[in-house]
Amino acid sequence: MINTKKYIVLTMVAVLVFFTGCKDKNTQVSLTDKAENNSQTTRVEAGENSEEPSESLEEIYVYVSGQVNNPGVYCLKSNDRVFMAIEKAGGLTKKAQKQGVNMAEVLKDGQNIVVLSQKEYYAKLKENQNGSEKNLDGNSDSGNDSQNSSQGTNDKTHDSEDIKENLVNINTADVEGLTSLSGIGETRAKAIIAYREENGDFKTKEDIKNVSGIGDSIYSNIEKMITVD
Repeated sequence: MINTKKYIVLTMVAVLVFFTGCKDKNTQVSLTDKAENNSQTTRVEAGENSEEPSESLEEIYVYVSGQVNNPGVYCLKSNDRVFMAIEKAGGLTKKAQKQGVNMAEVLKDGQNIVVLSQKEYYAKLKENQNGSEKNLDGNSDSGNDSQNSSQGTNDKTHDSEDIKENLVNINTADVEGLTSLSGIGETRAKAIIAYREENGDFKTKEDIKNVSGIGDSIYSNIEKMITVD
């Protein structure tokens, strides 16, 4: 009887051990399958990402010259701006006139970026002013009929606007700008700057005659080339 009970107990223990082992094995298989599935999913996602084409920008070459520290040809990207090309060229020199360069302009392949000096910039303004004044004088006698008169008026208005944009502001111009005026050398330019620093801005153009060394003769030469606005 005792042997029978022992046999039954051993049998039950064996059955429990068997089922416990099967459960652990199934759990291990399940975890292994899950890990493999996750690995496959990761590989698929990585493969999909690698197949996406990367956006590439075209390389372009531009020539930067004038008032930059290292003039030359530089390689940039097709969506780069002028200021980036100037930075590659070592930046602007102290004599550079920033006003003459559109720093935000998008670059083009083969573009030539010329940075003028302050003296060159104001000399160009002076040349444009003289040309505009000649156009105004040439249009003053036109207008034999109403159509020509109307056209002449429109031309004068347009030229007057161009002249106004190119005038030298005697309240803000530096030495380079002031010396672009006829009869104004470096000494008189410094005198103008010293006068406005001591007395404030000029109220009218004619006030410039209060500066030592600038009389009626010089004023008559520069009157149409200056502004206080």
